[in-house]
Amino acid sequence: PAEGFGIRLDGGNAYPGARVLAHYDSMLMKVTASALSFNQAADKLTRALLETRIRGVKTNIPFILNVLKHPDFVSGHATTSFIGDNPQLLDFTDARDRGQKLLNYLGDLVVNGRTAAGASGPVTPRVTPLIAASPTTLQPRGLKQVLTEEGPEGFAKAV
Repeated sequence: PAEGFGIRLDGGNAYPGARVLAHYDSMLMKVTASALSFNQAADKLTRALLETRIRGVKTNIPFILNVLKHPDFVSGHATTSFIGDNPQLLDFTDARDRGQKLLNYLGDLVVNGRTAAGASGPVTPRVTPLIAASPTTLQPRGLKQVLTEEGPEGFAKAV
């Protein structure tokens, strides 16, 4: 997500790998912007939302971007009937995720090698990963061991 002066991010109940179900209103993240003027704050918020990437779940970012660029909203003339009076705010196209598709392709190419029919050139070599050996030295004694072995008095001395 975008960050910077005048941008505040409040996290919701999401984390990598979380399942977001469709039958409740969940907040993944709230983005707010502040600036010296309303238009500057709207510009900052637009930039922040354009830089935000959320994958695997639908968001209201396209709708909010439509609101932020609407002339009535930017001029401060939006009322409580603004959304109902402007159904075109709900007209938007889904993102094509070109960057994510390219990253997925490159990751697959690096991990699995070329699989395209008719591909020429050397085949990507398979590399057996080297697993580092576990350290054979003993770990130094820490305060938890002092507390367990010597009790509170020994712990107090050690600290």
